[in-house]
Amino acid sequence: MSVLFTSISAGNTVSVQDVRETFAKLNVSVPESEEDDYQKLLAAIHDCAETVAALPDSHPPTDLERFPRNNVHRPSLDENILGHAWAHTFSIKDKNPTGCLAGKTVCLKDCICVAGVPQLLGTDIIDPWTPEADATVVRWALEAGAEIVGTAHCENWCQSTSSFSSAQGVVHNPYAEDYSAGGSTSGAAALVAGGFVDIGIGADQGGSIRVPASLCGCVGLKPTHGLVPYTGIASNDPIDDHAGPLARTVMEVAQCLDAISGYDAIDDRSLGAPKRGTTTFASDLLSNPGAKGMRIGILTESFEIALLDKDVKDLVLSAAHKFKDLGATVEEVSVPMHPLGIAIWTIQQRISGYLALQGHQTGRHSYGLTGLEEAKLPWTQEKFDKCAFQQPKTYS
Repeated sequence: MSVLFTSISAGNTVSVQDVRETFAKLNVSVPESEEDDYQKLLAAIHDCAETVAALPDSHPPTDLERFPRNNVHRPSLDENILGHAWAHTFSIKDKNPTGCLAGKTVCLKDCICVAGVPQLLGTDIIDPWTPEADATVVRWALEAGAEIVGTAHCENWCQSTSSFSSAQGVVHNPYAEDYSAGGSTSGAAALVAGGFVDIGIGADQGGSIRVPASLCGCVGLKPTHGLVPYTGIASNDPIDDHAGPLARTVMEVAQCLDAISGYDAIDDRSLGAPKRGTTTFASDLLSNPGAKGMRIGILTESFEIALLDKDVKDLVLSAAHKFKDLGATVEEVSVPMHPLGIAIWTIQQRISGYLALQGHQTGRHSYGLTGLEEAKLPWTQEKFDKCAFQQPKTYS
């Protein structure tokens, strides 16, 4: 790989000792006669890095005139509901809303960027940081006529499927105070199921939409990877990142999915996604009010997990078989490797997740949240101690 340069800057600090230490980390060395050549190459690369680092950050455009931010407010404990369901409340909507989400209120998991609204990420090891651009799903929901009324608390660094790890406080199940709402999209699921908003938009790497939807009794969908753009959402790892809707009805989930699905040139996860505005999830439901032609597979291994609650198992199987009356084909399927999923996911998360925590997510075509990285780094003993106490899973 070539390195093009004509001179080294006067203030360049790369030395021959840096060359030696760099090779030592790789357990190799170079002849002393070649060290000066390597020093010049590393110094030139350092100058290039300094040049790039000095460039202004690039942010997707956000139309603040069409979608003004009104009454941005962080609720006090007395003002909040369901414990600490809200992170910030506000009102953002088009002056003349039209589209499939017109008249719908929406809340967002507090890892989804809203320009001008501080983001907490369920933690207090960093100060709230303020995004400079809306996430793509925010812009598309607004353009579809939605009114976004707030961000909802998520679990600490989005790392728990319960609802008590957030540094801001617990989120109660809307049907049973002091019981878990699930996580990590805890606040949005509770607000949707409790009837405080029509739709929530969450993120899911290992159940973070599906688990709280299940515990709160609403519909939560983890879409096909890349169908919904992840641009402007705090990432755990691009392989795992999914954004998707929660609502009280399947139809509202379908309407939201139509609004926020589609190819986004900024996000390489969405390569192969359909053109925005061409999905027909809601109209397909209306054209086939039953389930004729639908094939439903009951994954046998998933119902053999030791910790599965019998009442939940019976209820899910009963619901699945009711689709037979609606014209669907329901049959058992077997995936023998399914029980290995927990171990595979756990290792993959540890390998990839530490890169995000250390600010080393590179090599992908996406919108880098540099403001979040600046707030997060460098890690300190104080940050580690606080995070390890609140959410040891983050560091495990």
